Parts: sequence; C-alpha cells; structure tokens
Amino acid sequence: MKGIDIKDVRNIGLFGHNGVGKTSLGEAFLFNAKVTNRLNKVDEGNSILDYTEDEIDKKMSVSLSTAYFKWQEKAFTLLDAPGYIDFIADVYSAVKAIDSAVLVFDALSGFDVGAEKAYSLISKDNKSMFIVINKIAKEHAKHEDLLKEITDTLGIKAIPVQLPMGEGVDFKGVIDLLSKKAYFYKNGKMEAGEIPSEYNAQVDKAIEKFVEAVAQTTDELTEKYLEELSLTDEEIEKGIKAGILNGTLYPILYTDASINFGTELLIDFLAKYAPSPADIYPVKAYDASENEVEINADSPLSGIVFKTIIDPHLGEMNFVRLYSSKIAPGSEIYDFDSGNSEKVNQLYIMTGNKRIEVDGELSAGDIGLLVKMKSVKTNHRITDKKNPVVVQQIEFPEPTISLAIEPKDKNDEEKVAGGLTRLNNEDPTFVYKFDPELKQTLIYGMGEAQFDIMIKKLKSKFGVSVEVKKPKIPYRETIRKVAEAQGKYKKQSGGHGQYGDVWVKFEPLKDGEFEFVDAVVGGVVPRNYIPSVEKGLKEVLGNGFLAGYKMVGIRATLYDGSYHSVDSSDMAFKVAASLAFKNAMPKADPILLEPIMEVEVYVPESFMGDVMGDLSSRRGKILGMEAKGKQQIIRALVPQAELYKYSTQLRSMTQGKGSFTQKFVKYESVPHEIAEKVIEESKLEKENEK
Repeated sequence: MKGIDIKDVRNIGLFGHNGVGKTSLGEAFLFNAKVTNRLNKVDEGNSILDYTEDEIDKKMSVSLSTAYFKWQEKAFTLLDAPGYIDFIADVYSAVKAIDSAVLVFDALSGFDVGAEKAYSLISKDNKSMFIVINKIAKEHAKHEDLLKEITDTLGIKAIPVQLPMGEGVDFKGVIDLLSKKAYFYKNGKMEAGEIPSEYNAQVDKAIEKFVEAVAQTTDELTEKYLEELSLTDEEIEKGIKAGILNGTLYPILYTDASINFGTELLIDFLAKYAPSPADIYPVKAYDASENEVEINADSPLSGIVFKTIIDPHLGEMNFVRLYSSKIAPGSEIYDFDSGNSEKVNQLYIMTGNKRIEVDGELSAGDIGLLVKMKSVKTNHRITDKKNPVVVQQIEFPEPTISLAIEPKDKNDEEKVAGGLTRLNNEDPTFVYKFDPELKQTLIYGMGEAQFDIMIKKLKSKFGVSVEVKKPKIPYRETIRKVAEAQGKYKKQSGGHGQYGDVWVKFEPLKDGEFEFVDAVVGGVVPRNYIPSVEKGLKEVLGNGFLAGYKMVGIRATLYDGSYHSVDSSDMAFKVAASLAFKNAMPKADPILLEPIMEVEVYVPESFMGDVMGDLSSRRGKILGMEAKGKQQIIRALVPQAELYKYSTQLRSMTQGKGSFTQKFVKYESVPHEIAEKVIEESKLEKENEK
C-alpha cells in the first residue's frame, strides 16, 4: 500500500480452540493501536471482529474476520480465524494468507482439538508461529500445567520468553527475559519495574534455557555457544529472528486480553520479530505449463483469493493476498481458474465490517479486498494473462456430514440453488447437490453448527426458507442364490399384438454391479431383440425388488426364449425381461445392503472409553487406535445409517474436544431386523406418494 515498505508489513493470524480468547486478543490490539476508543468485548456483543448477527448471538467467531492497524511504524493485517471445528475452512484460508501465526491457548484449559488442527496446518504450510497463553489472571488458571503440555507436544521449539509471576487470583505480572524487566498488573494497568529478588533464580534458569534454544536456530550460533557458552544480545536477537523464520523457535508469551494485560508486549514482540512478506521470498509458484518457478515481489502478478464474503449491497467481496507485483483500480487481472479477465474496481481493506478504500494500490505482500468481480471466488488465483504465475491452491478438507433440505415454497427451488452456490463460494467445505437416486437435495459440510449458520444465511441473504430433512441412506440390494425364471409377455388387442418370451438365469456377481450374458443359441431370441432384454433388466434392477433400491452384484444370463414373427417387438422383450426378473427374485434370496463408512475419531485420551462404547452401540467395528500429539485417533467401520447427527453427540461426549472424518469404503448386508424396518418404511413411503 502507498507509503508502506514491504519490510514493514505484518500479516498475522490468530488461531486456537473456540473460547480461548483469540477475538478478545484482537480487540485488545485494536484498542492499544487506537483503532477503537474502548476495549470491546465478545461477551458484551460489541466486538469489532465478531460483528455478524450469529456471532453476536452465539458469542463466538463463525467466520474469518480481518483488521488493519499500525504499531511502531509497522502495518498489521490481522486475521481472526474461528476456533469451532465446523468452520475449519476459514482456518485453512487464514493460514494461506498470513506470514505468521499466533496460536492462542486458554490458561484454564489444555491443548484442545482446535489448537491441534491449527498447529497441524501452520506447521504443514511452514508458517512462523508464536504461542500465547491467555487468561493468565483468571481464577483457576494453571499455566504451568499447560506449559508442560505445550512443550511435551511441540518439543524444545516451544520456549517461553516471559516468566509469569503467580497465576489466577495470585497473578502479579510477567517478567520479560529479553529486557530483564518485570511488568506488574496494578490498578487495572500494566506498570514496568524491577524484577523481584525472589524470582532471580527462576529468571536465571529460564534465560539459560532460552539462550540454549536460540543457539540451536543456526549452525553459526550453535558453534559459538558450544565454544563460549554464551551469546551477545545482538546474536540472541539475530537467532530469535532466524529461529522464528525457519520454524525452529516458537516463542511463548503470556496475556490476559480481557483486562488488556500483556497485549502491548505481544504486539511489540510481533512488530520486532514477526517476518514480513519480504522475509518469506522466494515463494514457490507454477507457470502456465505447470513448471515450478520461484517468485518475489517484483515477479509478474500473482495472488490468491483466500476468502469470499457476501455483502447485501456489493454482492460477493473477495479477500486477496498478493505475492508479487501490484494491482490498482482500473487495472486488469486474469482469473487463472475461471479463465476470465476482469477489471479491478475499488480496492479496500477491512476492519471488522468497516471497509476503508485503499489509497493507491495493493502491493506485493498486501492483503486487500476486491469487489464487484464476476467470476472470482475463494481459491481462485489472479495473475497476468500474458505471463501467468500461480501459487498452489488451498487444499480444503472434505465435508464430513450431510443433511437433506427442501424449500418450504416449491417455487423457490431455483433461488435455493442459487443461494447454495454462492454460500459454497464463501465456504468451499459447504457443498450441495441433488441426488436423483434419493430424490433429495443434500448439503454437505463439517458440522451441524455450520449447517445452522448456512440455512440462516439462505433466509437473511437470499430470502428463502428451507425445511431440514434426515438424509436418506443409499441402500443397495443383491442376491445370494442362483435362480432362473421365464418372463413371457403376450398381449392381443386387435391388429398386431405383443409377444416376447425369455428365460433368464440370475446369479450373484462377486465383482461389479451388473453383467449381462448372451447365451442364446439357435436364434430362439432374434439378435435385434437381445439389447432390449438387457435394457429391460437394467431398468428393473434400478428399481430394486425388496425396497426400491438399486440392485447390484448380479449376473443375468439370457439362455432361451421364443418370438413371434409379427407380434414381437423391442417393448415386448423389455417387458418380458422385467417379468423374468420378478419371477426369479423370490427364489434368489434377495438381501439389503448398507453403506459402511470408515470413521476416524480424534479425541483426548480421557474420552476414549466413552467414544469407543458409543461407536460399538452404533454397530461400529473398531479397527485400531493411534496417538497423534495429545489426540488419540480411533478408526472404525460404522454403517452410514448410524452416523446421523454423530458430530453433535461426539462433541457432547467430549466437551467439544472431539472431531471426526468419514469416507465410504464398502457395502455390507443389513441385519435382518433392521432390513425389515427399512423395507416396511419404503413400502409406506410409496403408499404415501400414491
């Protein structure tokens, strides 16, 4: 942006589990930077960053928000990512756009699933990371237990640069190990002072441990430290910057955002040590031929839209991160993923829901807002059409659950489809499709809270109401025995009649859905009617025999029949084939099959017993378990029919700390008593339709 050197830009993301105080931390930043004139709070409903009706109502972040402020001549763009796992897409988006991550923990809690997921993405994307232990002054805070859990999980990379003085109701302040000053919390404010003598031994030990960690950030510092067992202040500063940039150092700081303690020290630290966009070059990209190239600030235009939001007045607005070159109002950009060129209108930056028009242009390293774009949306790359270079797209996770919806007013079907398409532009993990087999419009996503928000948006932004239905299960039918039968269709109604006669053998097919075998000899069924027999069988198999579900795993062999030289026709042989099917099925031992999902459940160890017991009650088969950080992964095979609303039950069992993924693996036979219920329900549904 105009007048700002790329070295002074700081793109920072706030991450962590729901409720740890990320948004409160962001509000403290804005207050300290004098963007706001009071310390706004989520619980009071006046947060700048949590500004939507749903966020105010639920008192939690449900979508990514941004803020822009200046501190110590540094230009900060802050991205506040939701912590609730249902809105994980925005965590992926934020990680893509930032240069540094602040992973926030609650001193009253532990290394929860939100932190685990965020850390996994941050480390995978090689982003610099800072750790903040928040709510340090809250009653029952246990920062020592949490610090041990963090260091046990992340290893020696995680190292405190501050030392708390007390905790909870006994909290007095923090000691900064770099400046060797104490910062006390007195009369609602932070005051600097001398380190109390009773902490001298602790401080000396903490500094020694910190310097050892810094010494391991570069080979040069390691060699120097081994020789002299000490580093100069200049070398320590150099090592901190190197370690943060190369991912070998995760500095740990302490705050209590609700009382605005420690937040200024944190911004000071980020201003000094967080990498600028200039520090991350060269960036890996790809040219038009998909060859890997490296780009820097002066390379041809390259950027990515990491988040789309819908504004009632401006329509879709797109947050873009520029990696190279610049864009200005009136310039033309090329949307690499849609293949369209578009003219740039106004450019904005956003703090909460307040847009500020950019004075001049967006430059390499900047994060800004594009408006009134026709085809640009989340995960699209913008570049120069003549010389395209694009970064890798965001790999969003696959949706884990589904729900059926239908418009309350049948005339709103097109409006619902249009609204769902645009909501998918906002959140790529929210997907919809019409399933012709189930005759339902299905929405897919990460959890029921996400569905709740999206259905409300359909009403508020697109003016359509929908009813929620339980998604039908795509059962299948098959046979277990060999059976054969005749199908004879004979009809005389004056003039030409109808005549078709076939004998078909049906047998189980181990691999594949359907196989048709022509074993006719002697021309008993003329060659030109054989395709009609196959077509007739395919049609009737599609409607099933037991409950109207598609039949699979069947080989049908046409081996005999007869015809009439005048009355036979394609239609007659199609009908004859269907009659052979209906006559054979009662003898073929037909059964119902259900889809089986492979489920991976991520839970803290303390909840494993409850979760495994619940999976077993859902007819699940436990495949195994393994540890990943502080999380335990339980793998199981569970019938899809048993997973409806599982995400809600899982979170209830695990105090919001559990999550899961599922994918289809195979079909298995349905237990007899359950199959009878499914068949009866199918019959009732057909009767109601009639």
